[in-house]
Amino acid sequence: MSFYEVEHQHATRLEQNLQEFYQQARFEKSALDMQYWHEVFLATLPDWKPLMHYKELEFDLWISILAYCYHATLCDLKLVYLPSEDVEQIKVFIALLLEKLRVVYTSVQFLETINKDNEEHAKRIRKCVEQYEAITIHQHHLNTLKCYFTYQADQIPLVSICDVAQHVSLFEKRIQNSALIQNGCLFLYRKVLRIPETNQYVCAYFLTFNGNVLKQTEMLCQQLNQEWLTVTHGNGLVLDSNSDLPWEERDDSFLTLFEGMDDIRDDLEGMRRNEFYSVDDKATRLRVRPRKFQQFLAKPVKGFNF
Repeated sequence: MSFYEVEHQHATRLEQNLQEFYQQARFEKSALDMQYWHEVFLATLPDWKPLMHYKELEFDLWISILAYCYHATLCDLKLVYLPSEDVEQIKVFIALLLEKLRVVYTSVQFLETINKDNEEHAKRIRKCVEQYEAITIHQHHLNTLKCYFTYQADQIPLVSICDVAQHVSLFEKRIQNSALIQNGCLFLYRKVLRIPETNQYVCAYFLTFNGNVLKQTEMLCQQLNQEWLTVTHGNGLVLDSNSDLPWEERDDSFLTLFEGMDDIRDDLEGMRRNEFYSVDDKATRLRVRPRKFQQFLAKPVKGFNF
């Protein structure tokens, strides 16, 4: 099994199963069929079990709780690992695991955890918006450079979120050396999306400058594009958001997500309105990511505000 399948297919289905199980366990107890869910998790065990052992990865609430209950169940059964050849023991394991999940999902504490995480997410969004407004409050002619990066079509199945995180880190370190960004960029906003229709990752950058000073951004845009191609060893791709082709004829139609956005507040407000824990098939959030890697980053750039 490839990691590509785990992060794009199995993690998505696992989250959806977990949320549906939660909905029944908490709000539709009469409809809760433990035998049905036993069969579901048993049948899909080979798909989601690898996620329980990627110590370098982190997840949102649904898979994180499952991982905790998974390892707690191993301890209860005095197992170091779950043997794949002992079918009866696996069935016992799944039954105990689901019972732990049911107990967690129906507790008051779990509901409080969901509320707290949503509040912390909304608080972080508010802080980003306030930082942006504070640094641009006296700027009446802003120039926002928007860049969209991804990977060549033949590389998409080969690029994991771990690769993306490494490329993003290298890219952001390299662009800090640009005199324009060091001294003139007011605010940097970056967001990494997973496009579910194509299973590809896209990095969107919004760089805000004083438009009275930096009027033309073409040269800087070319420099940033080259940096992306460098850190991806030529496997990266720069998306042209200004193409004259109609959206239905373009391979990057997902850029309509950013169409009409004047500045970063539009995207941040969208994330505030959207369900933080959405497990929908079309959700663009990162279900799987390296530890401490942030899906979005919004910060003032250290330098002179002029």
